[in-house]
Amino acid sequence: MYNIERKSEILKILETEGRVVVNELADRFAASRETIRRDLREMEETGLAKRTHGGAVFEPSTLPEFPVDVREIRQFKEKNAICEVAAGAIQDGDSIFIDNSST
Repeated sequence: MYNIERKSEILKILETEGRVVVNELADRFAASRETIRRDLREMEETGLAKRTHGGAVFEPSTLPEFPVDVREIRQFKEKNAICEVAAGAIQDGDSIFIDNSST
């Protein structure tokens, strides 16, 4: 699993349960505890979580909109599926417009 996929899943858990535990995440994602700690540290730096001893709690941004580095990991699997469908619809000679959204 790529780190962006893992962080997206961690974010989903944080949003629904309000907290995560490093050991449980390591088991769930078959990753080392240090990898999970690094993910949580990076998520804390972007304002998504507040690290605690052995885990983290959800700390939603107080900004009206999440920064792009946060939006790009939110719902990563869903966004990736949309991109694959869209890429399959493009044919040679087509013109496309790409904006600065996270999808």
